[in-house]
Amino acid sequence: MIEDIVRPTLPADATENWREWHPDGDGRFLDLLGVIRTKCLSTDSACVRFTPEPMHANRGGLAHGGYLMSCVDEALFHSAAALELTAAKGSGVTVSANVNFIGAASIDAPIDAITRIVGETGRMFFISGHMEQEGRRIASFEGILRKLKNAGVN
Repeated sequence: MIEDIVRPTLPADATENWREWHPDGDGRFLDLLGVIRTKCLSTDSACVRFTPEPMHANRGGLAHGGYLMSCVDEALFHSAAALELTAAKGSGVTVSANVNFIGAASIDAPIDAITRIVGETGRMFFISGHMEQEGRRIASFEGILRKLKNAGVN
């Protein structure tokens, strides 16, 4: 059963200021995505910004689809954390992520993932959204995250 989500009161500057997540530089996969910026748009919506680099390009010089799919996966987690949902502060795993590409993305401008938390159960978050670049929609997506009680496998 999907329950109504109890939304925290957002900090006064949450919709004005970007928060930044910097890679640890410890050689893990997330280091490849670079700095990730998040900003609350409302109590159930967030923007997660990615800045592609030349290493994220495909042979045609556009953003690689695998890069964009990795951004979607991270956007699911970062949006829940940006909205300060308590359960998102722990660890979790992606159960499902569906991406529909609508258009190509350049590596020369930031890519924004606009997300909305559409539901929550005791163990899951349900999130939908789209990606855009310079006002042009490039993908739509939806995903399900499973909350884990700790960093181990549950």
